Amino acid sequence: MSSTRILALAAIAPAAIGCTTPAPAAFMDGGATIERSELGDTDYVADRAVVCFDDDAAAEKLMDRFGLTATGELNGCRIVTTPGDAADTIFDLRQEAGVRMVEPDVIWQPMSVGSSSADPDMDRQWHLDAIGAPAAWELGATGEGVVVAVIDSGVSTDGIDTPALVEGYDFVDDDHDASDDLSVDDMSHGTHVAGTIAQPLNGHSGTGIAPDARIMPLRVCSPECTSVAIASAINYATEHGADVINLSIGGIGPSRTVAASIRAANAAGIVVVAASGNDHEGTVSYPAAFDNVLAVGATRMDGQRATYSNWGDKLDLVAPAGQCVIRGVRGYVRYDADGDGVPDCTIQESSVRATDWLNDFFGTVTDGYEGPEGWGLVYSEGTSMASPQVAAVAALLVGMGADRTQVEEILIASATELDQAGWTAELGHGEVNAEAAVRMAREVYGLGTPDAGALEVSEAGDSPDADTEEGDTGSAGMGRENSSAGGGKSGCSSTGRGPGGLGMLVLAVLGMVARRQVR
Repeated sequence: MSSTRILALAAIAPAAIGCTTPAPAAFMDGGATIERSELGDTDYVADRAVVCFDDDAAAEKLMDRFGLTATGELNGCRIVTTPGDAADTIFDLRQEAGVRMVEPDVIWQPMSVGSSSADPDMDRQWHLDAIGAPAAWELGATGEGVVVAVIDSGVSTDGIDTPALVEGYDFVDDDHDASDDLSVDDMSHGTHVAGTIAQPLNGHSGTGIAPDARIMPLRVCSPECTSVAIASAINYATEHGADVINLSIGGIGPSRTVAASIRAANAAGIVVVAASGNDHEGTVSYPAAFDNVLAVGATRMDGQRATYSNWGDKLDLVAPAGQCVIRGVRGYVRYDADGDGVPDCTIQESSVRATDWLNDFFGTVTDGYEGPEGWGLVYSEGTSMASPQVAAVAALLVGMGADRTQVEEILIASATELDQAGWTAELGHGEVNAEAAVRMAREVYGLGTPDAGALEVSEAGDSPDADTEEGDTGSAGMGRENSSAGGGKSGCSSTGRGPGGLGMLVLAVLGMVARRQVR
C-alpha cells in the first residue's frame, strides 16, 4: 500500500466528528485538544481521505471541483480517493465552506516487537500465573458467552488449538475470510493475540486467559493497518454483538474517524482495550491514548516496565508481556533473567514464518508439538501481547455480568501495584490481576454465582479431563508467582485472605477516584 508522511496533522482538520469546531491549531478528540507538538510525523495513505460535508449539495460541488471519487461511507462521512497527494487536497479542503471535517487515512502498525521460535511446553506461559488466571478459572470465571473482537491481521485456523470463533470480516480484501496475514512480523500476529485471549484449555498446547470466550476476527492489517479499516471494523464489532474489543495496533497520529467509532462502541457498552506502543517513549500511542480506551503497557517477568513499552499520562494498566531481547554493549542480546535458557517473553500457538536470523538467535524447539509443520508456541514481545491480557480479563468480568463501567472500575481498582504507590506514568494503576478482579466482582459488586462453572485446574494447568502427554508440565513452574498473594490493591490472596466486602468497596472507590484524576 502506498504511503507517505504528513507533518503537523493537527493543522489539517478543523472539526471533530460530532463535535464543535476547535481552534485551528488543535486537534479535537471527543472534547480534548491535542497540540501539534505532540503529533510529530504521521503515516497516511497517499491517495485517500475521510471528508465530512455539511450536506449533499456541498459534497457534489466540492468533489467535482477537487476531482474526488467516493469509495464508501463511514460514520456519516465519505471515504474518497484524491487525484494527487492526499495532504495537498486536505489542506485545500479545510479552507472550504461546507466541509465539517477532513483527515487522512492514518496508518498504524501491529504492536509486537519481534517473534521467533516454537515451544510446546505450557510451563513457558509464565504470564498466566503472574496475573492469577488459573485462580480466576477456579472461581468460575472463564469468559463463557463473551465475544471479543480482535481487530488485527486476522486469525488463522490451521493450528490445533484455535479459539472458538464467531463470524468476522476482512476489511482488507472485503470478504468474510478473516484469515491471518502472515506478512505481519513473519508470524500470525492476530492469531497470537487471539490465542492469548481465548485459546482453549484442553491440554493440546498453551491456553488463553479467557478459554471459554469466543473471538470475532476482524482483519485490518496487511501489514499496515489504516484508520478507515480500523473504524469500519470497530463499527462491525459494535453492530454484531462484540462485548470487548482488542486493538494491538497503533501509531503516533490520531484519527477522529476511529475516535468516533470508539465512542459509538462505548455507548453500546463495549469495553475497548489497546496497546500503549513499543517506541520506548513517554507518550501513549493512538488509539490507546483516546478517552474511554484502556491503554495497556508491558511489564517484564520481574515486574518492571519492559524497555520497549510506551508510558505517559494516558496509561491505565500494564500486563506481563515480557521481554525477549534487550540492548547490550555489543547490540541486542537474549533477555533471560530467570536463567531457564529461553527468552522471558510470552508464547502462544501461532504459525511460525520467522527469518533465519531470528531462529538462530532464539533457537527453535518444535519437538513434542503435534500440530502442522510451521506451527507451534511462538515467542513474542510487545504491548501487542499485553493488551489482549487485559481484554481477556475484561471478558472474564463480562461473563460474570459486569457492564462496561463496572469492568473498567474493577480492572483499575484490583490491579496489583508493582514498584509504585498509586498511579504512575510508567506503570499506570498497576498490573492487571485476574484473580483479584474476579474476587472483587463477586464480593463487592455481587456479580456471578459463587463456584458456578468453576474449572478445577490441575497442577499442570490443564482441565482434569484433558488428554495430557507424559512430560507436558502445563502451567506449573511459571516465572514469578501471582502477585495477588500478599499484596496489591485488592489485598486478597489465592486463599481468600484479605479485606472483606467493605474493604474491597473502599478500594474500588479509591480506584475510581484515581482514574478520574489521571484521565
